Amino acid sequence: MFAPVNTSFLRMYDTMKSLNLGDCPFGNRCRFLHKEDGPVYLKAVDIEKKKDAHSEKVQALHTLLKKLHPEGSQEAMNVEEKINKTVREYNETKPRGDHYYDLHGMTRNGAKAYIEEIVVEMKKSLVKRASIETGRGNHSKWNFPTIKDLLIAKNSNDIRISCDQWNPGILILTIL
Repeated sequence: MFAPVNTSFLRMYDTMKSLNLGDCPFGNRCRFLHKEDGPVYLKAVDIEKKKDAHSEKVQALHTLLKKLHPEGSQEAMNVEEKINKTVREYNETKPRGDHYYDLHGMTRNGAKAYIEEIVVEMKKSLVKRASIETGRGNHSKWNFPTIKDLLIAKNSNDIRISCDQWNPGILILTIL
């Protein structure tokens, strides 16, 4: 039999609820939250509700953006700006804690500018590490993770961006 595995280091990603009702067959090794986890579980439920509302708002803006012609029009640029502003405002509420940024729904240019600002702020406040949630590209054109690939390409002498080993939809931004 295997010895119990210490999974306390996973708690920062532990925001998904378990689908197992009642006793979980994985016990302490389970990476998901259970009702028995009490306040942590309730916080995850609250985060999930807020994220769903945020996602609906951003999705509605993307639907509007797709209807606008031509793409480079002032009206389209205004909607893109509103999309990026909405994502930034959501991150300001720090639903998953300090130094965790969810870029779902952002445009490429918006994500690029936002990351540059995050890096500047991290350097000012001497923060060495942040988590950047980009997703895996499931909702991008051709299921290609454009923001994720754009950010990984930004590696330089002063920053490193790499995939999280537990979740391929999260990038780890490290100030060197």
